Amino acid sequence: MKGFEIISADKLQKDLDKFLIKGAEPGLKTGFDIIDTSYTVLKGGVTDLTGWPGSGKTLFLDDLLMSLSQRYGWKHLLYVPDSGNHQDVYSRLIHKLTGKTFRKDYDNQINQAEMYKAMAWVREHFHVLIRNDFKERLSPAEFWEYAIANKYDSAVIDSWNFMKHDSSRGTSYLAEILSYRNELAENNNIHFFTIIHPKNPTEKDYDKEGKLRPANEYTLMGGSEWNNNGKCIISAHKESKDSDIYEIHFRKIKPDIVGLAGGFIEMQHDWRLRRFYYIDPDKFGQKSYAVKTMFADKGTQTKLEEPKVDEQHYYSGNSFKSNRDTHLEDNEDFYNEDIPI
Repeated sequence: MKGFEIISADKLQKDLDKFLIKGAEPGLKTGFDIIDTSYTVLKGGVTDLTGWPGSGKTLFLDDLLMSLSQRYGWKHLLYVPDSGNHQDVYSRLIHKLTGKTFRKDYDNQINQAEMYKAMAWVREHFHVLIRNDFKERLSPAEFWEYAIANKYDSAVIDSWNFMKHDSSRGTSYLAEILSYRNELAENNNIHFFTIIHPKNPTEKDYDKEGKLRPANEYTLMGGSEWNNNGKCIISAHKESKDSDIYEIHFRKIKPDIVGLAGGFIEMQHDWRLRRFYYIDPDKFGQKSYAVKTMFADKGTQTKLEEPKVDEQHYYSGNSFKSNRDTHLEDNEDFYNEDIPI
């Protein structure tokens, strides 16, 4: 049959010999010790993230991408129209890298020299694809193939509904495109991250106390196909808009060497630094961050005073409104390099 073959005994022996010597390739660490036992990032893998509006899915993914660049030198291709324009995306990444904001109403506003220095590093590791002809729409396959051709380590879609899809084919299209994605990732040693919005919550998405349950693969449009074809599925969740706690749920994790599905971890978000952290009991209750600060000494991350922040400034007006309401290891070069301005 054209395009198919039965593995020969010689090829199988050679491949298994290599596998025996090298072993199964483990995933790359996220930078969060409490996450690494449940989920790591496998080159040649895929990760799907979901969560209700304002749950922190984009915030969490930004931390993960930044950590991969700092620790392993990864370069990412982003198509993220759901995250704002290119100014929004790059200013957010620079804020995360430096711990300094573009907002004028904060005492940690970045200056121009710091911005230029940070911009050089961010631009090296993050490329944002923008649409300059609004009559055109990009299909997922076109985006993934472009990322492969240009040798990126990862390609990020935020969100899935912004892409061009063959909706006339229903779930058969979704099954086909997700299977194709998995093959592309594995065969080209690239990781594909995708953010998918859940459907509007219904009564079954609330518990007996009226609290909204975390979104999962079955709350997505075509959920059974996401579950069937997904490798790693992660759901971000906040109990309410006023909660300081973000939950990261590991709904599906494959293959086994990547992590362990089930359960969740809790983290908080430092809006001053724009980074997630958890309180590490092994470090005398200090905050543990995955992302490192570019300019300040490493200790600064745990010493900064945190002003009260109106988190809703960062959210869309529809956040948390349901139908019930309105209807390598650490890259030392990163810390030592003098990036020219």
